[in-house]
Amino acid sequence: MQIKKELIEAILDLCRGAHPREVGGLLLGKKIVDDYVIVPGKFYNFSIYIRMDQLPIYPNLYGTFHSHPTPNNRPSSADLEFFGKLGKEHIIFAYPYTLNSFQVYDTFGRKTQVKIL
Repeated sequence: MQIKKELIEAILDLCRGAHPREVGGLLLGKKIVDDYVIVPGKFYNFSIYIRMDQLPIYPNLYGTFHSHPTPNNRPSSADLEFFGKLGKEHIIFAYPYTLNSFQVYDTFGRKTQVKIL
């Protein structure tokens, strides 16, 4: 995955502002992820409820992101189930929401590499 540094920083700010609630959205881009949208749903302290029937259709959907209000950036079983539904790569931003506290995963929950541009 290649992603713009400005986008990572914007999502980190979003996560900090939502803390202690989780927040999530869609990552957009073709070869380089350069935008995001917040998904319609409800955001709780340790979960997100997403209305899949209300998700817009984006031809440039790359993957998803969401936050964890703890230092754990590993996917839960619910995360793994969700990963297979949208996009090809998924980022979990963990508290304290820094450049060192997130991890990218593929649709099967395997760690993948990220190149920040």
